Amino acid sequence: MDRLRMAVIGLLMAVAFVTSLAVAGAMKAPGEVVKTDPAARSLVVKVEGKDITFAVSDKAAKALGDLKPGDKVMVSYEESGGKRTADAIEKTVQ
Repeated sequence: MDRLRMAVIGLLMAVAFVTSLAVAGAMKAPGEVVKTDPAARSLVVKVEGKDITFAVSDKAAKALGDLKPGDKVMVSYEESGGKRTADAIEKTVQ
């Protein structure tokens, strides 16, 4: 009985840990496009007065061609090892 209880507790802790990582990993940043570089798949967005550089995923790369400096955007991204990678880029109302 104690082994079963410990196994269930361990499983619940593992699920809670993985869920917290998934929630913590997905972030959003509203801002204004400063610069795009489709060849390098990068995007610079001014967020709260600071220029933030994002690498752009394959999935989000097609949006780069439609963006120009001054566009208002919402960037959905993940941060890992100090690198921000945009998974989605949406234009917002000007």
